[in-house]
Parts: sequence; C-alpha cells; structure tokens
Amino acid sequence: LLWAWLVKCVMCLFFLLYYENFFQSDSLGYYAVAKMDQQFIRNLIDGKLVSGFSGRGLSVYKINILVFNYNRIVPDFLADSYHSLKLTFSMVGFIALYLLFRASALLSQKRNWKFFWFLILFPSLLIYGSQVGKETPMLLFISFFTLGVVGWHCRRKAGYIVLGLLGLLLCTFVRPWLGGLFAPSLVVYFFLSSKGTPAKIIGVLTTGLLLLSSYNFLKYKLYITSLRDILDRLEFHRKNFYGGGSAINPDVPKLSGIGDLVMQAPSSIFTALFRPLPFDVPSAVGFLSGMEGLLLVFLFFRAANRTQIKELAEPLVAWALALVLCWATVYGYVTQNFGTLVRYKVQVLPIFLGLLIYLGRSRSEDVELNGSQALNSPTLKK
Repeated sequence: LLWAWLVKCVMCLFFLLYYENFFQSDSLGYYAVAKMDQQFIRNLIDGKLVSGFSGRGLSVYKINILVFNYNRIVPDFLADSYHSLKLTFSMVGFIALYLLFRASALLSQKRNWKFFWFLILFPSLLIYGSQVGKETPMLLFISFFTLGVVGWHCRRKAGYIVLGLLGLLLCTFVRPWLGGLFAPSLVVYFFLSSKGTPAKIIGVLTTGLLLLSSYNFLKYKLYITSLRDILDRLEFHRKNFYGGGSAINPDVPKLSGIGDLVMQAPSSIFTALFRPLPFDVPSAVGFLSGMEGLLLVFLFFRAANRTQIKELAEPLVAWALALVLCWATVYGYVTQNFGTLVRYKVQVLPIFLGLLIYLGRSRSEDVELNGSQALNSPTLKK
C-alpha cells in the first residue's frame, strides 16, 4: 500500500504538473473559487452543501462547496496549498481503488494484488483519480456502491446494503441522473439472486420503488416530467459536449423517440467503452488514450472467448453488465468529445475492468480451487 501511495504521489506532484500545463482542466478553478474572499462568492456557496443536493435546479458548484468546506477544516498552511488539495483528492481516489480491491477479494476469496496494481496503474484511473474534480469523489462513491452490492451477495449482512445505498445516493448527489442509470442494475441483480417467487417479487418491488424515487428526484431536480423531456435533455447535452480538437463529430439524427436511442445503442456503447482508439485523436496523449482503448478491446475479446452464455446470468455479472450498458448507452450518445469521454469513463471503468477480468479468467484455476476446497472439506476427511 505504501508503494502504491508513492506512485500516486509521484503522479500527483510531478507528472500532473506537465499535464496541467498543457491541458486545461477545472482543477485550478475549483481551488481558486473556493479561495476567493468576495462576499458574493461566500453567499453563493457557503452553507449550501445540503441545499445544493435537495434544492431545485442543477447546481454546478458541488466541488467548489466541498473544497470551500475542506479549507475551513484544515489548517491554513494546507488550505493555502493547491498541491496539498491535490494530494487529498489523490488519497480519496486511492481509498476508492483499495475498496474496489477489497470487493474483488470478497468475491474471489483471495487477495489478488495483481488486480490491485492493475487498478492503480491503469492510466485513466491514475490520472483522473489524482486530480481535483468530480471524478475522484465519484470513484469513492462508486466503490461504496460496488462493495455494498458484492458484500451483500457474499456475506448477506445488512451493513453492506446500507453502504451500497449510501454510495448510490452520493453518486446522485454529484450527478443527479446517475441514480436513474444505476438503479436498473439493482432490479436485474435482485431478480436473479432472489430464490423463490416471493423473494423475486419483493426484490423487484423494492428496486421498482428505487426507480420510482429516482424518477421523482429527476422530476424535482431537473424539471423532467416526460420521456420527451429526457430526450430533449440528451440532445441538449450532446450539442454542448461537441467541439474541440478531439470532437467525435458523428452524423447522428435528432431523437424522435426512445426507439432512436435504442437503435443508436450499439454505436454509443462501443464509443463510450472502447474509444478513443489509436489515431482517433491526432496527438501524443490521444495516441496513449487510444492504446488504453486497444487494451480494453483485447480484454473484451478474451472475456468473450472464455465466457459461456449461462455465466452472464450470474447475479453479480448481470448486475455489472446492466450497470455498464445503461451508462454507456446514454454517455456514448451524449458525449461528443473524446477528452471529456475519457474523463467520464472513470465513473464505471473499475466495474468494467473487473467484469472483463473476471469473465476473462482462466477456468482451470477455478477447477483447481474447487478441488482443493473439496479435499479439505470436513465430510471428505471423515
């Protein structure tokens, strides 16, 4: 863990200096706004950490509010340092990846440190999990959600359900629409994991209430009252996310109904999960991002080659698959800039990587593990 934290510190205090010098980001803006002393800035963000979540309208100052309140807590010599703030966010991202590693240990019943280092050194997670911005707390909240679902599946303890729902609530705090995108995965999980018809009905009804709550929240928070409002908002964000040197520029017609979104889903999912590919973005950083996309394509085909259809019906596999596909369908259509897309992908990238590695594992290891467990069983010893 200390070696992994050293890697994060080197990225945060050395490599990110060059990255931030050549590429614009919101990181310095979050720090600068929170440090401003003008009274109108204080009136804008002071005391609105909770009201920004529960109040109407979409607040864009959530990270400013968090940084503002963070500066009130820490000593002045830390509050005055941008790099200290960066280290704090980097530690948040580090904790998130460790919790995801703990979730994998619960599922596999062993500590696979190779998977931990794979998460730590994966370029997008290493860069955007060390910056001041929304992606770092989103990583932490996603890790709460993931650990809660995996822990409940493996241990059946109520505390994991609380942790998972807390993670889902916090994800909704940062980006209100994520509750509606992530909740369907819980419907799939509870339906497949519940044994017996009554348990399935209870699971579906519970997650149905969660979906209804998500809809009511979107209706209150984002003024969405119909399916047409959802489609119009998708169109609005798609136009806003277009532009820049890494623009995708697809020839996509306007959505006339939900059927058009479904028809665009295969292209949207591929774009959101695997692009940019090499030479999609004409720059050195774009080429490196493309190599990362190429690695994801390789992991996908390896998983597809080793996976049987029936394995996709495993509750946790189906949950992760539903979550990733729901997210990718919307974000692949809306986001029309590769630079923005790479950053947004961090929201689901650890779950997607875990899914690809789990499905792409060698099945002979499972046979050896089951065989050793059988040899050590009390019944066989008797």
